[in-house]
Amino acid sequence: MNLPVEAFLPRTADAERRGLLEHFGKPTSDEPLAALVVMARVVTTLREIYVPRRITAETSMFGFESHFEALLPEAPPTVLRCHDLKPQQQSHAYRGATSAAAPPTFHHHDFADTIAQAEEDLEQFFLGQRRHHDDEPSPPVRVVAWAWPLRWLRRETLEGTACAVLFCDPGGALRIYPE
Repeated sequence: MNLPVEAFLPRTADAERRGLLEHFGKPTSDEPLAALVVMARVVTTLREIYVPRRITAETSMFGFESHFEALLPEAPPTVLRCHDLKPQQQSHAYRGATSAAAPPTFHHHDFADTIAQAEEDLEQFFLGQRRHHDDEPSPPVRVVAWAWPLRWLRRETLEGTACAVLFCDPGGALRIYPE
């Protein structure tokens, strides 16, 4: 099934229309974030999913990463592929203005700390590979990354902050966690 990228962009308004937010209520904060799915092929395939730490740091969201990972296909759809995760230079209209590097995004969804997490893990993985195979030539490495858009919803209540994540499953159906 070849869905367009828009099928994977969760929209809070769609969730409200479909009744997915009935139990959650109207969010006071709605932040577009993106999880990062990374596959590195060396001798074996390493597949990791990185969810922004601000989501998994919430007590009510501890199970989200494993729930989310169980729903994802082995290789995500090609429309979610990330070809360049380097900071992008911003241009200015005025001559002589300095330009700052903007962090990469996927259709306005921020990767937060997921790229740094992936870089750190891959560096440790390859460092371990080199230690075990010092005398052998390094095998070719192919790293591929995909974004998976999320909406990080928060609502302030008298009991504290309620949190939820809105996302689309591989078939494009809108889901909310916790259900």
